Amino acid sequence: MNWFDSNSDLQISMKIDNNLDRFKNACIEAGSPHLKMKNIIHVAGTNGKGSTIAFLQAILKEAGFKVNATTSPHLIKFNERINLNGSDISDEQINEVYQKYEYIFNKYDLSFFEKSILIAFLAFSASDADFNIIEVGLGGTLDATNIIENPKICVITAMGLDHCAILGDTIEKIAVSKGDIIKPNAKVVIGYNQESVIEVITKNRNNTFYIGNKDWFVDKTLKISLQGEHQYYNASNAIAVCDLLKTEFDIPKQAIVNGLAKTIWPARMQKINNIIIDGAHNIEGIKELVGYLKNIQDKKIAIMAIMKDKNIDEVCNVIKGVFETIYCVPLLGCMRQRALPPEQLANKLNQNKINAKEVKNLNDLLANLDNKQTTIIFGSLFLAGETLAFYSKKI
Repeated sequence: MNWFDSNSDLQISMKIDNNLDRFKNACIEAGSPHLKMKNIIHVAGTNGKGSTIAFLQAILKEAGFKVNATTSPHLIKFNERINLNGSDISDEQINEVYQKYEYIFNKYDLSFFEKSILIAFLAFSASDADFNIIEVGLGGTLDATNIIENPKICVITAMGLDHCAILGDTIEKIAVSKGDIIKPNAKVVIGYNQESVIEVITKNRNNTFYIGNKDWFVDKTLKISLQGEHQYYNASNAIAVCDLLKTEFDIPKQAIVNGLAKTIWPARMQKINNIIIDGAHNIEGIKELVGYLKNIQDKKIAIMAIMKDKNIDEVCNVIKGVFETIYCVPLLGCMRQRALPPEQLANKLNQNKINAKEVKNLNDLLANLDNKQTTIIFGSLFLAGETLAFYSKKI
């Protein structure tokens, strides 16, 4: 057990200062690991960040490179957030670093996420990896990862309306925050986005931009391991990054083919028997899920939990008529506070003429599922994680 899994309730805490000085000073006191990582690829966006990173890491590893990656949130164990060339960081490594730098964590009152990023930076800077892929936690401008000064490539994936209370209530305002990860000398990959988003991101910047649907295009004939049409866009984001890297690094076409075919990224339309587990938690992600489910003719039920800040009426418009019944469940631990209570979610769904029932316990529900029934788990990555944890104990 590591400190973070022992204190998982703290991940609900969020610190957003009006600048990055506090976290940057903490990193400087810890030896400035943010300045010592090689070939950083910094990834922001609303949807597809994790899948893009998973594809990219798999491709680069197939090409013979050592590749670290940090993503969030985790599904089952905190260790998933810090991946060292294909292996999650060990509890021993986490605890050793935590004990060594605990005085800095306390001195600068670092949040759960800030601690996780500092530990990732320390682990990455101490490794001999060829590439370090860093996923933004929230937004861009004031995200802890944005103390990075010298990324080789910045990636902006698909943009959508999410975390609007923090980032802004229009897609253009959100694009301003995401675009602020771009540093002067970095090359920039922009995934497929509406023109107004591209205008915001490129405005007053002299970087080399490589823009989806303009400079590169999605190839839906690719053989990819992840399910869903949207994954072709995420795979193409990764290929676009490789296009830019090829000016300096040898990335054979076969490495791309092999990497796309071998990519693993849990809780993204992941199948376990007749259960599909998907982390879709915002309107764009849920639309993609519903589009995928149209290919499944069987009658479907769903298990759902969702955060309070989501637009439930909009979600209802997307999922209406898709499921026979939706079972609304509580989340465990601190995430219960952030989630819409299941009785309220069930009431809201029923008001929108969607058959829904409140269930008190997820594990009891999973234990008694009809294995012949197609069941969809969606609405929250935390729900996906709890579901995967349940099935991992049964294996």
